[in-house]
Amino acid sequence: MDIPNGLSWSLRKVWAARDLLDANNPHLFTHGGNSGFRRLATRERLLSWNINVVEQCGLCQNYRESISHMFFECGFSNAVWNQVLLNCGFVKPILTWQEEIEWANKLSRSTRKKSKVGAIAFVKTVYAMWLQRNANVFNSKLESCDTVISRIMFAIACRCSDEMKSCLL
Repeated sequence: MDIPNGLSWSLRKVWAARDLLDANNPHLFTHGGNSGFRRLATRERLLSWNINVVEQCGLCQNYRESISHMFFECGFSNAVWNQVLLNCGFVKPILTWQEEIEWANKLSRSTRKKSKVGAIAFVKTVYAMWLQRNANVFNSKLESCDTVISRIMFAIACRCSDEMKSCLL
């Protein structure tokens, strides 16, 4: 759908981004979609610009914050991601950022209900981890893993069709 002409600049950006964030969009996980993730202002990226910030992860405060660490290697995000995968019927080890992108890309191209649920789960989990990171960095508020998992599962259920909901545990 085209962007309406009467919107302000910021609303036009939000309108355009909704297509990128649509979990059913196969372009989300292509190189163009992945480059959007690489543009996130992680502490590793800020340090590469010589900006004076602490380098510890905004979630666990233990390791250097990179995209791969923050979304999959961090103890907090790893626990959340493992439970979301189980709730969606997937049993697999957590891999590196690039390997997870490739896995999600494969799922997003499939027509199987379970694969579509997995692609939605990937997007919702990454988004939830970014929100948790920002809440902790800027407001010193980190929700429990169970609360984050419940929010993610609710968001996934809201995006799923009735047939796809049968894949959720």
